[in-house]
Amino acid sequence: MELRLKAIKIINRIPVNLILMPMHRCNLRCVYCYARSWSSPYTKLMSKQILDKTLTLYAEYLDEYKFNTQVLIHGYEPLQYGHERMEYIFNYLRGARTGKSLEIAVQTNGTLIDDDYVSIFKKYKIDISISIDGPKYIHDELRSGSYDRAIEGFRLVKDAGLAVGIISVITKLHMGKAREYYSWLKEHEITSAFAHPLIKIKDSPWLKKYYVSPSEALQFYIDLYEIWKKDTTRISLRPFTTFISTIVLRKPTICTFQSQCYQWISVDPNGDVWLCSGDKSL
Repeated sequence: MELRLKAIKIINRIPVNLILMPMHRCNLRCVYCYARSWSSPYTKLMSKQILDKTLTLYAEYLDEYKFNTQVLIHGYEPLQYGHERMEYIFNYLRGARTGKSLEIAVQTNGTLIDDDYVSIFKKYKIDISISIDGPKYIHDELRSGSYDRAIEGFRLVKDAGLAVGIISVITKLHMGKAREYYSWLKEHEITSAFAHPLIKIKDSPWLKKYYVSPSEALQFYIDLYEIWKKDTTRISLRPFTTFISTIVLRKPTICTFQSQCYQWISVDPNGDVWLCSGDKSL
């Protein structure tokens, strides 16, 4: 465990951001989830021993190299880790980083956000991203009928004045509905969104009716872009903002546009260290 976590300190010339996955457990059963957690043998929580070792080694990295970095608390559903444990993580990271920027974010399905979590997010200046797939009838089919709870969580965070965005998985249900999707974003005053396509990678019988082909995805994004570019109160909408920044800066601004990615490492509940969220074990 300790030797693997020392991989955090290998790279000393570029910022290394951390994806912390404190548990393999989720309260939803989304149809496209890569984890398929209801049949997965991995339902454990990260132990305090592994958590402390991870945080300690990453804090040593931050202290030694002084980079501006990011920490993302990620899935399955990290808020199931509990208020006390999550605050422990935030408090440790904020105490470990002085003098340089450290962005801390949580990727969540939003259904467990309550007033207590919002208070914790506000106290430690945590950015929030919530998985919402668009209008209720689409989201509920894909994400276990969780739309009302997810929107309520989004509203609690937004009303508290915190930075909050959404990520949507674009499926066959979205085809021909770019305008409806964009109108939904505007209706709910969503100012930051990432629309990510569900492209077929391998055969999956339960996903067959949801996959989009590359040509279908392209047409959806063309339609969406035509709407987006005419909006004078424009949403920060990926992938369009990513394309533009890549062109302007003449280099990829996110790792998915790069041939290799060494700027994000992930630590799972077992203490195993991966590139990104499971690309390759270190």
